[in-house]
Amino acid sequence: MNDWIVRAASLGAIIAVTGCAPMPAITPLETRAAQALLVGEPFVYHTRGESVDVAGIASTLTLEQSVRLALSHDPRIQSALARLRQAEADARQTRLLPNPVIGVSLRFPEGGGKSIIDADLSAELLSLLTLPGRISAVDHRLRKASADALTTVLDVALDVQQRYADVQALRGRIDIEESRGQILRQLVSVTEARVKAGEGNRLDSLTSQSTLVELQTDLMTLRSQERVARLALARLIAQPSGAVDWTLAPFSHAPLVELSESAWIALALEHRPEISAIRWELAALGQEVKLAKLEPWTGGAGVVAERDGGWSVGPSASVAVPIFDNGSVAKTRREAMVSEQWHELTLVSRQIVHDVRIAVEQVRSADAILDRTRRDLVPLQEQKLKQAQDAYRIGLADVLTLRLAEQDFQSARSRVIELQNQQMQARFDLDRAVGGPGAYAASTTQPATLHTEK
Repeated sequence: MNDWIVRAASLGAIIAVTGCAPMPAITPLETRAAQALLVGEPFVYHTRGESVDVAGIASTLTLEQSVRLALSHDPRIQSALARLRQAEADARQTRLLPNPVIGVSLRFPEGGGKSIIDADLSAELLSLLTLPGRISAVDHRLRKASADALTTVLDVALDVQQRYADVQALRGRIDIEESRGQILRQLVSVTEARVKAGEGNRLDSLTSQSTLVELQTDLMTLRSQERVARLALARLIAQPSGAVDWTLAPFSHAPLVELSESAWIALALEHRPEISAIRWELAALGQEVKLAKLEPWTGGAGVVAERDGGWSVGPSASVAVPIFDNGSVAKTRREAMVSEQWHELTLVSRQIVHDVRIAVEQVRSADAILDRTRRDLVPLQEQKLKQAQDAYRIGLADVLTLRLAEQDFQSARSRVIELQNQQMQARFDLDRAVGGPGAYAASTTQPATLHTEK
């Protein structure tokens, strides 16, 4: 009896130590987001939903400020934080030992005399034996929840960056088209005056007037598009019904790191949280496959005491006999879940490789086209305008030729704005494809400012 008590106490001590296993050391989501996005702003977890609009914004809105507002107030991130806390609570719950069950029965002898008392104290044996494996599985799912939350953060940041770039590009195009409008109005006046003076034909006048009307309708479209883009950005920064007349500040981006396509792919496969999430789910399912074979062996162990005149105490144990369910079905199901996750990992990995290759191609193409436009087209149109101005000054060209040269120059500037937007959208896509700019930040040099051509 004494030997049994010592062994039971030793087993209880081991189980107690296992149940007190510390929580896994997981980098906080705020830190991981700051490392990935290079934006150091802590998240504030809100237990309840916020109001439709949060605090107002200053008259000038920067890209960094936009991203920070979205990270702090976007409901998708708040939901991800809530799921992360649920996973953390599951990890803590699993570490708790099962409550013991106390049973008492009282029997009265038929002929009278002292009553017979039965008492037992038991605990679920399987729960105790599988505790280390269940803790390991739930810890893996906690890490998966953290990776899923980081995926949400990266998606929200990409949304904000794209909308911000859209608004800035549309604003730049509107400014240039308004300059073209002034030139065209002057051109209409000149052609009308020439027709009245008998020095021009009506076709030139009608052509310039129709071009002006087309430009005005294009401006109406651009202003509407800018309004819509500003409304989309306002929603992302938690101001869906607020004013959208803020001025957007020019933003900076680090020069693109000169890496091979294979190096970009390697960065993405290392840093993308979607891959980490699947790998942690695989680790959790691996533990559950090992535990599946123990599931049929339900039962308990404990101590039984009986008073029938005198007290008698002894150990008790109960266990299910796995005649009908030997655990093979549960094990097969979990093995199929493991197989599904492996295929999901292949699918996600291939998609990531595809995203990176597309993004790298788009960035390089956008850089080359923008550089060629700035280096060749804009200077050529500028030279053309200068020659038209010189020719007009000495009487070798008329006002119509001058105005057309000015319009072509403004069109080239508008083209630069469009290409800048394409370049920035491609850079944002590449950042997202590799898991954030923090994945390659160590290789970058001094940031270069993106500005609107004047």
